[in-house]
Amino acid sequence: MICTTIQNRKLEKIFDAMDNDMSIEMAEIRLDRCSLSLDDIDELFSQSRLPLVATCRTTEGVPAKTAEARLLHAIKAGATYVDLEIEAPPMMSKRIRREAAENGCGLVRSFHDFEGTDSLEALKAIFEKCTSLGADIVKIVTTARSEEDVRRVMSLYDIFPPEKLIAFCMGDAGRNSRVECLSHGAPFSYACLNASEAAAPGQWISMVMSQKVYGRFPLLSGTSLKMPCSKSFAQRAVIAAALADGVSDIHGYTPCSDNESSLKVAKALGAEVGASGKHSLKVSGMTSRVFSGDEIHTGESGFLTRIMIPILSAISSGPVTVTGEKTLLSRPLKGAREIMGAFGVTLESSSEGDVMLPAKIVGHLTSGKASVSGKDGSQLISGLLYALPLLEGDSELTVTEPKSIPYLFMTLDVLK
Repeated sequence: MICTTIQNRKLEKIFDAMDNDMSIEMAEIRLDRCSLSLDDIDELFSQSRLPLVATCRTTEGVPAKTAEARLLHAIKAGATYVDLEIEAPPMMSKRIRREAAENGCGLVRSFHDFEGTDSLEALKAIFEKCTSLGADIVKIVTTARSEEDVRRVMSLYDIFPPEKLIAFCMGDAGRNSRVECLSHGAPFSYACLNASEAAAPGQWISMVMSQKVYGRFPLLSGTSLKMPCSKSFAQRAVIAAALADGVSDIHGYTPCSDNESSLKVAKALGAEVGASGKHSLKVSGMTSRVFSGDEIHTGESGFLTRIMIPILSAISSGPVTVTGEKTLLSRPLKGAREIMGAFGVTLESSSEGDVMLPAKIVGHLTSGKASVSGKDGSQLISGLLYALPLLEGDSELTVTEPKSIPYLFMTLDVLK
């Protein structure tokens, strides 16, 4: 993908650019260079139709405390990625990393050398350091003085997983590397809206880069493409179908690790899941809305984990443990204890603070009236929207400080 850098604009002009420039498929919002209030940041990152990268460089003279506040607001409002330079203070880095993991926001740790290009060993060490700092994607950008500099940077794609690396060179000598990195497997590269708004030397204009990468892009020429399904919809649909009476048909399904974890959970609940076509599923709901097992495994999906906690507390015959794998084991379920406690459910884990997996669910969800905070995200609240209708009696749920509101509407749409 091509990520277009947007800077030196106010909120209305940012929305105008994203709505009217058809070459923009993803945008980096330079919060250190755009005049945006915290409320503006909330609105921008919660309402954008495009995936957004939140960037606020402390190296640009923005105080670390200010940069952190802006980035945290962007993360909680729905940023797809947050980009944090390698020079950021350790405690700021720790807090940004924790919030990004909790809110399903990818973490980019970035390094920029505006003077030149170091040795290959030094560049490899930078990648390893960024990874140790929790990076989902490592961004390494240097200044190329020669073709040899470019070859050295591009060689990183032969050493490290390309999907976890964005590496290219600035300057005239490195200009083509901004496109070349995509052919090596970089998840995205960077362009600018126009020549006067370039964020670094050698940056392509987004429309020119789009034509270079895609040629005449089919969507712009009036034809259509079949796109992979949204995992946010797919996971919601699979679990809803598993809980529903009768047989549900889900069309347009495409597999990914999180979607497949949802299918495994549905089967573990007692639903029957089968393919009814190349991209279609047939799901027969669980015959009894009682789960008698003592464990559910949610893979590496944070969303699946959070919605299953209220669901399991509603349908399990006794205590049940939720387990996961890989990075999910180090991601705290912030606010889970308080939210579930409001409904008479206890979560037990080895952590005394925020709940961590594996976590045991003890107690049965009860219907009634409750007020819960949405400041830590919408996913557990989505789980309550699944679980409360399964109980006897009506419930009234008041959500204060709601975040990720569009995802709550998505949950309601699927449940309907």
